[in-house]
Amino acid sequence: MTVQIEYVVRVGRDEFRPPTDLTDEQIPTVVSDDVYGRLIFRRNDDEAFFEDDLIPLVAGACFQSMEYLAAHKPWRSWVTRYSGDLGLITDGNTITATFNEEPLFAAPATEMIAALLDVGRRAIDDLSPILAHYPAGSDHHNSLVALRAEAEAAVRASPYPLPHDMQ
Repeated sequence: MTVQIEYVVRVGRDEFRPPTDLTDEQIPTVVSDDVYGRLIFRRNDDEAFFEDDLIPLVAGACFQSMEYLAAHKPWRSWVTRYSGDLGLITDGNTITATFNEEPLFAAPATEMIAALLDVGRRAIDDLSPILAHYPAGSDHHNSLVALRAEAEAAVRASPYPLPHDMQ
């Protein structure tokens, strides 16, 4: 089975939902929480997640990491809400998601890169209604679009293939 990554936003204490399932009444709650959420990694019976403010999480893990991973270098990012760092570490054939350098989830590099780019692309589209209510929403949206283009260019220049719908 291939890697699947989905993302969810927090709508209440320990309650997360895909942004496409939010009601109009829930959007202000999500915005007041700085669009906090999770990236959930799944493959076969393995599952793990990164949790943080969703805009920097998508920007970093889905897009900024590509330049590093394509060059076979580790990518790390500080978590904004609590102490720790997220990482995507490659050995060339496998990418391992880490928290404070502890492995959480590992998968084939080509699958992980494709899944990260795909979830980032979906996030740009699906978060638009939420970002429309956010004070800097259009700036966030434009930044994510620019980062996506940079990420796809990095992958195109690497040995990893882009997913067919991104070529």
